[in-house]
Formats: sequence, C-alpha cells, structure tokens
Amino acid sequence: RCSGVLNGKDILISFNGWEFFRREPWHMPPGRITDMLYPLGTSVANTDSVPLLALALKPFDRVLPDCFQYFGFFFVISAVLTGGFAALVMNEVSESWAYRLLGTALLTWQGTFPSYDHPGRASFYWLSFASIWLYLRAERRSWSRRELYLWLLFIALGAGSNPYVCASVLAFCIAGLVRRWWPDRVATLLQTTIRFS
Repeated sequence: RCSGVLNGKDILISFNGWEFFRREPWHMPPGRITDMLYPLGTSVANTDSVPLLALALKPFDRVLPDCFQYFGFFFVISAVLTGGFAALVMNEVSESWAYRLLGTALLTWQGTFPSYDHPGRASFYWLSFASIWLYLRAERRSWSRRELYLWLLFIALGAGSNPYVCASVLAFCIAGLVRRWWPDRVATLLQTTIRFS
C-alpha cells in the first residue's frame, strides 16, 4: 500500500512500527504498541521509529495522510546536525583550516551516508559528535550549569530517538562529569556526585 516510502527504500520495521503506533489508542506507558508482535506487544522505541517524533505526531493521526512518514525529514535534520557538530569537534582538535575542513567532511560522510536507511543510526552520529564536542569543550572552561543542561538535553534527545543512542550519550556524560572532578579539578567529588543524581 505504501510502496513509495523513501523512494522505494522502505524502512520496514521503523515504518511499520510508526503505522501500528499511530493507529492504536494510547496505552500506558505512552509508547506501547499492543497489536504489533501480538500477543506480547512492543514499544515504539524498539522499532527504531524515532519515539520523540512518533509521540509528537500521534495526536494528528486523523489529519495526516495514510502513507505519511517523517523519516526523510529526520535524515535531513540528522545530516545537517552531524555536519555541524563534526565541524565543532574539528574546531576543538585542530587549528589548521585544512585539517578542520577534511575532518569535517570525513566525519559528516561517515555519519550520514551509512545511516540513510536506519533512523536510529542517523541520530547516533550527531549526538555522539555533540557529546564529544561538549567533552572537549570543557578543557578550556570552568564548570557551569549550562554544561549540565546541555548534557541533560543530549541524553533526552538520545532517549527520544533510540535506547542505544541514549546509553551512548549517557556514557559520554558520565565521562564528562567525572573529568570535571579529575583531572580538571573544577568540581569536588561531592559536587560531581550530586550532579549525577
């Protein structure tokens, strides 16, 4: 019925997860899908359907077209963010414009083209680059609440796109917060522990 999804490159599990989720009534917890993998059911997070967008668009199911999908939009946004954060990472590690340009191009290529058919992988690269950037950026700055808020934002975006992405960003966050205690020594062990809680 929806054979033209993404110009013929159907993301079957992700698209089917979104289709089942959008047509069911709301359940608890909110991302639950009861009709898919019946009788056990599953969650929209387990289908790589970008739960954040699926939850935001579900209330508009009645006005959306039958074969509506948001994966192409998500891939474009992810590609732009991958390039942007790759450039920020290269800005932190090199002063040579040639290395920055080459590094940004290679990181963007690696983070964009292998993931064109997998929404979870698309968000993995730009959120990983964002986490690496925030980790490296901490070298030349003292601790601030803004840094903690950025970590929390990246974790929330990771949780809203894919459970594995969330785990990866959380690992970067832990490394970043521990680093502020040692070796940077801009926060005490107690302050670092409080920020984890």
